[in-house]
Amino acid sequence: MKIFGWLADNQGCGHYRLILPLRELAVRGHETLAHQTMPRDWAETADVIVAQRTCLGPPSWLWNKLANEGRAKLVYEIDDNLFDLDPGNPALELFGDPTVVVNMRHNIEISHLVTVSTPALAEVIAQINPNVVVLPNCIDRGLFNFTQPAPRNEPPLLGWQGSPTHGADFAEITKPLAQVLRADPGLRFRFVGYPYPDGLPLMQLQYQPWTLDMEEHYRRIAQFDIAVAPLRPSPFNRSKSNLRLLESMALGIPYVASDLPEYAGVTVPGETGFVARREHEWVKHLRELANNRDLRQSISRLGPAHAEKWVIQQRVTAWEDAYLTL
Repeated sequence: MKIFGWLADNQGCGHYRLILPLRELAVRGHETLAHQTMPRDWAETADVIVAQRTCLGPPSWLWNKLANEGRAKLVYEIDDNLFDLDPGNPALELFGDPTVVVNMRHNIEISHLVTVSTPALAEVIAQINPNVVVLPNCIDRGLFNFTQPAPRNEPPLLGWQGSPTHGADFAEITKPLAQVLRADPGLRFRFVGYPYPDGLPLMQLQYQPWTLDMEEHYRRIAQFDIAVAPLRPSPFNRSKSNLRLLESMALGIPYVASDLPEYAGVTVPGETGFVARREHEWVKHLRELANNRDLRQSISRLGPAHAEKWVIQQRVTAWEDAYLTL
């Protein structure tokens, strides 16, 4: 097959949803290209064109043109429930525009297939186009190369990674995290990407900006001794994937995450990390990990084995099967 991946961005989303799987499909003998601009020769000769959340005017016009011409099979790729964004999410500036919503819905409708990252998101999209396939987010086996030798830091470094869209999510743990940090002034907490310092002891906080260099990003988060992954219960977050936990597992980083289905589904308590629903559970698990070096080291050894089940090199046949059946 000749497969073109039409990237919406070159950030983590584009990396995991198109660049990684298409790279592995190329290893399996397919001709692939992932780019934000579609070359004319690929538009005319590709067997499959995969568009990542195409919704703006000119790209939508081209998507309709491709559908009318019927040369290629069209796959719409979306990995967030952009129809149910939380209030205050900066993405509303784009995806709250009624014209953008209409374009996105129509582009999904006319596609031969829609690929999503979670079953919950598939339920949402199936109301627009019933031909939906769940292709779960996967990690690259190369991620294991960034695992730090244990022990790491003492006292341990706690950390979070994320964008400016997660203010309400991080607020879920501000109080319990502040309680844990203030009880042990030697602890440090590092934000990677975007900081949410309100309510936290400022002298114990660190910050590293976001980077588009994925290898550098992995080096940064690999320095965590304990990771946190809070998500506020909401329609939008119900469709979120477990990617952050897979990265932590591959890097041997114990974590505490919100007790939501996609997170609880991959968590093995005491072997990968813990899930928490209430504030006192966050405090309990964070203190347990911070104070128990042996537990952290045990999870550092066991976590990568669980993450191995989710490497793209083993699961890329799901992408291949989805495209071959078109």
